[in-house]
Amino acid sequence: MTFARKYLRPLLLLASWSLLLIGCQDDGPRVEEVVVTEVVRIEGQPVEVTRVVTRVVELPVTVIAQDATDTEATPVTLDVSYPTRLTQLDPVRVLDPHEHDLVQNLFVSLTSLNPATGAVEPQLAESWQVSGDGRTWIFTLRPNIYWVQNDEDDETQLKVLRPVDAHDMVFTVRRLCDPTTNVPDVFIFYIIAGCEAIHSSGRPTTSDLQSIGVNAIDDFTLEFQLTKPADYLLTLLTLPALKPLPAEHLESLGEGWDEENLAVTSGPFILSATSLSGARTVLERNPAWPLPFTGNIDQVRILYLNKSEDSFDLWREQQLDLSPMPLAEVAALTAVNPEKVTLVLNQRVFYLGYNFDSSIFREPELRRAFAAAIDRQRLIDEIYAGTGIGMRHLTPPGTFGAPAVDEVGTGYDPEYARQQMAASSYPSCRLLPDMTYLTGPSDRQLQQAQLIRQMWVEELDCNEEQIRITQVQFGELLANTREGANPAVRPDIWELGWRPYFPDAHNWLHDLLHCSESENRNKRPCSAVDSQLQQAAGITDHEERVALYRQLERDLFADGGLMPIVPLFSRADYLARQSWLQYPPAYFGGEHYDFYVIDQTVKDISRSR
Repeated sequence: MTFARKYLRPLLLLASWSLLLIGCQDDGPRVEEVVVTEVVRIEGQPVEVTRVVTRVVELPVTVIAQDATDTEATPVTLDVSYPTRLTQLDPVRVLDPHEHDLVQNLFVSLTSLNPATGAVEPQLAESWQVSGDGRTWIFTLRPNIYWVQNDEDDETQLKVLRPVDAHDMVFTVRRLCDPTTNVPDVFIFYIIAGCEAIHSSGRPTTSDLQSIGVNAIDDFTLEFQLTKPADYLLTLLTLPALKPLPAEHLESLGEGWDEENLAVTSGPFILSATSLSGARTVLERNPAWPLPFTGNIDQVRILYLNKSEDSFDLWREQQLDLSPMPLAEVAALTAVNPEKVTLVLNQRVFYLGYNFDSSIFREPELRRAFAAAIDRQRLIDEIYAGTGIGMRHLTPPGTFGAPAVDEVGTGYDPEYARQQMAASSYPSCRLLPDMTYLTGPSDRQLQQAQLIRQMWVEELDCNEEQIRITQVQFGELLANTREGANPAVRPDIWELGWRPYFPDAHNWLHDLLHCSESENRNKRPCSAVDSQLQQAAGITDHEERVALYRQLERDLFADGGLMPIVPLFSRADYLARQSWLQYPPAYFGGEHYDFYVIDQTVKDISRSR
């Protein structure tokens, strides 16, 4: 049987579902019947579906397929490649970017980060309310997003088990904060009341876990208690670690619960029964998913190719819609088909840090002068072969609250740099005392430091000998720039990078730069900016919070700004895209395949030539 038939048959059968539910005995744990009528899209057509949903934990609800007379149609198919086959589907353990891709599409979140706009939007949570003090959040969940699983006895069937509910979220948060789960970077969730205490407790009891600030008021109403006002909770809820999981499934299967042939999922796509072995994984549109797709993808075919050259060869043969690009191929393709070349940021921003105790950089005019004398694009082109985008402020695209990359901030402006130098207590760079520039151990880091120094020579008329570049191991770089380091070893200026823990301006501006609630490597004294950074975290009006972050970026990095650091660039990767594919890349987390759009007719014609 061909793949297309295997894909279509279950969807056509499911187009006229009638759900027969297995009842439960009077002594069952929780029973609730809900009649749900909704319009879903099956094969592109709106279909009204009415379900009687009974909440049963032990006994799964199975879809019974009825006769269908629909004719088969070609599914809209996205063809991509991953470098290795992935077996890790546990949302709290994903590290690889492509593990994030799978988890993003297979599991629902309370909220979702729109990859096209950077806005945080409802997903499982259809609405929420916040208390006056900003510490209590009440979420109302949709009753029509389901746990689904392939039927092990009949691959054409999809089992709909039960709705995703508030109890799943309670289980997820308790599992996350439990130290025995060993979740990386769990500290970012310490704003949930009790999470930090439980995570520090060793081996918490069931009673201990129940003290964490998350509670199911009923099946579809969820309460969070926070340690402080934090509107960025909505952004945290988009992360894999806070995707709800079904407790009964994990407890019955143990460590192997997320194996492909056992996985229970809840997202816009499902694992196809046709992809459980071999060199390809197939995702299919989840026919039980009630939310509209922005895109039109019916299935995603994932090939496993460990070399980007192999992937790019298949892309050139039009067998893949999207592919990583070997750097050696970028110039040639850009010259012929620039519209097929996409540069995707990876959300790691590199910057220069200033020592506010330095006799040089304690002056804001000198910080602004040295920052404005750096040509970011030249730096990217000469050192990184174009694989980056220059930053004139700190927060990069794809982050809630980020200004557009070409807005806000001074950036490269040599005339302004010279004006600021003249306005300082050192009207000429040659009058400055010698300074130390600390960088990492790699050849590329040395080349970058040397090029930046050359720019200061060219634009500010500095002497090269004034700027001593010192290379150290990364651990020593961190040690010598920490706030409490011996003043004798603290440099005047240094290079570091920041990769966010979650895609929110709070995690950039506040967590990197706040005078007392960050590492404050600059030893910058507190000012009005820091009060505004704290204020921004608690603003629940999204437009107001975005506006304040934009103003903070201006106060920090625009003309006359404080300039505590010098944002340089965000690294990026080149991708080759077929002309029939349109999509918004996910700068943080996994790709949203439900946003991808393919002109299948154009694709089929192009492939047939």
